[in-house]
Amino acid sequence: MKISPMLLGAAVALSLVSGAFAQINNEKAKKAPDEASAIAFAEKDSKTLELIGADKIATARPWTATGHGETWVILSQPVADPKNPAAPKRAIIVSVNADTGAVEDVSPF
Repeated sequence: MKISPMLLGAAVALSLVSGAFAQINNEKAKKAPDEASAIAFAEKDSKTLELIGADKIATARPWTATGHGETWVILSQPVADPKNPAAPKRAIIVSVNADTGAVEDVSPF
């Protein structure tokens, strides 16, 4: 069976294009596509650990996360301030970029 050069060229071009699309999709894949991964980024952030205390991170669970476009907003349960345990408990709000997984902001609430 003889394959025409035009058909062979089209097959090669199609395989190259489909490979390029796969690469683009991998590059654009979100680092934090769902609530669980966004919460994982928030819990591992150094400023979050500083505000809650690394040994007290479990007391901030369960975290809740809501998506707002390219940003996840994550809210902890109220926790005591490790620097002032007598102060009222407060929640921690963390903003995580869904595309990069970078923590954009951490604030006590």
